[in-house]
Amino acid sequence: MFLHSGASLHGHEYSNQLPNTAIQTRNFLFRSVFSAPTSPIAKSHASIGATVPFTELSSVQSPSQSQPPSAEPVHAVRRTTPPSTPPPTTVRRRPRPLSEGATYNPSYGPRSPQTPEPCVRVREPEHDYFPEPPRRAATTSWNERTVVGSPDSNAGRTASSVHRTSGRRPPPRKSTTYLLAQPPPKKQRKLHHTRPQLYIQMQQLSSEGRPFPVIDVYPSSAFPRARVAPLLKRYPQISRVKPELGPRDIMLLSYGSEQGSYSESDSDDKTLKSRDLIAIVSPMKTTEEKTEVVLADGIVWTATTRPNGSYDFVSETAKARWVRRTTDGSYTFSIINPNSRKHPIMATLGRASLSVLDSYTEWEETFILVSASWVALHQGCCCITSPKMLGLDLEHPMQSLVVAFASWKALLLAIVIGSSVGPAYDTSSTLISPVISSPNESAFEIATKLTRWDAIYFVQAARRGYLFEQEWAFGGGLPTVIAFITNALVGVGFEATDSLESSVGVFVAHASHLLSVLALYQLGLVIWGRDNRGLSFTAALLHILSPAGLFLSAPYAESAFALLSFLGYLFFAKGTVGDTKRTVAHDVSVVAAGMWFGFAATFRSNGIFGGLPFAVELFGELTSSPPTLTSVRKRLALVVGGSAVAVGFALPQIVAYLVFCSGSPGTGEVRQWCSKSLPSIYSFVQERYWNVGFLRYWRPGNIPLFLLAAPVLYLLMRSGVETLRAPSNLLRSGKAGPAASSAAAERLLRSMALSQLVLAALAITNYHVQIITRLSSGYPLWYFWLAGMLGSPTNSAFGSKVVVFMVMYATIQGALFASFLPPA
Repeated sequence: MFLHSGASLHGHEYSNQLPNTAIQTRNFLFRSVFSAPTSPIAKSHASIGATVPFTELSSVQSPSQSQPPSAEPVHAVRRTTPPSTPPPTTVRRRPRPLSEGATYNPSYGPRSPQTPEPCVRVREPEHDYFPEPPRRAATTSWNERTVVGSPDSNAGRTASSVHRTSGRRPPPRKSTTYLLAQPPPKKQRKLHHTRPQLYIQMQQLSSEGRPFPVIDVYPSSAFPRARVAPLLKRYPQISRVKPELGPRDIMLLSYGSEQGSYSESDSDDKTLKSRDLIAIVSPMKTTEEKTEVVLADGIVWTATTRPNGSYDFVSETAKARWVRRTTDGSYTFSIINPNSRKHPIMATLGRASLSVLDSYTEWEETFILVSASWVALHQGCCCITSPKMLGLDLEHPMQSLVVAFASWKALLLAIVIGSSVGPAYDTSSTLISPVISSPNESAFEIATKLTRWDAIYFVQAARRGYLFEQEWAFGGGLPTVIAFITNALVGVGFEATDSLESSVGVFVAHASHLLSVLALYQLGLVIWGRDNRGLSFTAALLHILSPAGLFLSAPYAESAFALLSFLGYLFFAKGTVGDTKRTVAHDVSVVAAGMWFGFAATFRSNGIFGGLPFAVELFGELTSSPPTLTSVRKRLALVVGGSAVAVGFALPQIVAYLVFCSGSPGTGEVRQWCSKSLPSIYSFVQERYWNVGFLRYWRPGNIPLFLLAAPVLYLLMRSGVETLRAPSNLLRSGKAGPAASSAAAERLLRSMALSQLVLAALAITNYHVQIITRLSSGYPLWYFWLAGMLGSPTNSAFGSKVVVFMVMYATIQGALFASFLPPA
């Protein structure tokens, strides 16, 4: 038996001590963790524990049961024996039947007569008593509030973390719950009231659970400026900072006592007179990444977004923060104390509700409501533009997208039919179908009316193959598909008419456009998750309304290219930003993505930009971690997929080289492009027949075309630059954040942005600049970026204007296209 060196401190019977001595008293500092709470009485027992029986020691009261100290000496102890009875001279011990069979080892020396049988006894308290902590008053001090770790690490874990007292949790703290909702519909509305409705209405829940409005969040355009100016004058501290409101400002107004149901006699002036202005929220002019919040007392807070998804609010004297929880996507509010790493959680913001603790000052609660409104709008917790307002149902997104697609195509085809008001500007369509085509075409020859401009080359190549050198400027993917389907239809009994290829081309364009819409929606779900269906759904709707217009309905390569490009990004996203546990299926998906991008390159030469995601991801892999079996397999898949893109781009060039440069009979002399170090028939015919080259399009007569392409160029470049600089901002456009790993998703978004920027740069410097309106349809990033703008309270007005431009441009361009009028 081995004893600890400190056994003698407890008077252990086998420790080294003099025989025939009294049992050493136990040191008070080494008491058992199961002992009763420390008290003066317990201390007195520690000094006389050698002479007090065990049963008497157990009868000492706990601190909660003990009475105030009397005039007795400190060492006086309440005992079971009467006070007049003298203390016993011997220590009486209870029998220990469990240790009676224990044997004694003689090697430890002779046993002292006073030494009891070997036994370890722990004194248990007679009962567990934990005093109930007092309830905190409503005006709890700062140090007594609920405290957690720093907001970036611990504040997002839970809003109900409390100090645990001696084993019992204190009662829950009282809080007030606010709902983030829309007001109920009014029975009567003014017919001329067409200004935007309010964004959010904060409704406070009463003790009975009934909500009643407290704060309305309006865009500044909800009221005329003539009505807003008197309201600002009532608050000089705000008007000194914001003398007038801009189109993107947001007003937070109290609901007021007279805001029942609107009647015909209501006016904006009366509505504003009965309300109080709580705050003004406006984006800063210097940078759109910061937002200025001006309270009624004139205090200005600057709101910024942190890289981890949280939001900082900074004033001259204080700093607050909304911290995003990674578990459920909610936010917790804390006022940052610079002298401490722990800050109290004061409120919790969910997707549809706000809970504010009642133990804080009035200005703190007011600022919580104001800042929570901005965070809710910034995160899209309450949709500013609800899809249900458009008759669309997010519960069945595929069906809704098909309905929207059919409606839009019906409108465009109606424009095509109604555009036959006179002879066509160009009669080149008669080259395809001279029997049914004439200068005065029938309005119902839809296929012929959609075969305009470059569509003639695609249809002719599908009918007889490439005959002339300049026809090689158009990718062979679409003519091959049209020829295959045409031959299949003729084989099953369809009549081989002159317009069959055109009809097949129109069918391929419509089917490809619809499938590309669905593929874009699925791509958004992979990157942002199914909780962010609204963002993906809006992006898919924007692709339906693409500025390409009728080019996505005509026998052009744009719709098929968009489908193959979106499928490539979809398979690439599934293979790189999906589950963290990588399998062979992920590598197969990456290789399949390369094949889709390779097919896209056969339809349009700019499909070569599909290799950028492989290059960016491979560079990230080579610089991130040492090689492992899984990483080596992934790198190999990236190399194979990128090679497939290169093969898809080079294959048509190789075929043309064999036709024109191999010296076969009937080809005539060898063309000059054959002798170049990198022979490319595409570059040669573009330069020779279409005058495509560096700055060749920069002529005074082409200035209107540059102005025509300026809006789309702006969208491509702005979305590309912002995403390339901070892809995390786009990832946080959804409600619940990205479903994929942030590093891989950011690399994917950066590669998309890089493709857009390269395309825009080439359009400005080399291409016929006006074609950017249809080339942009095959690049997914700007759709997601614009969808995020539409869901942002500070940028929704800009996004709405872009949508209006897209609709107007597509309809006007459709009428011009059907009449064979430029631009094309």
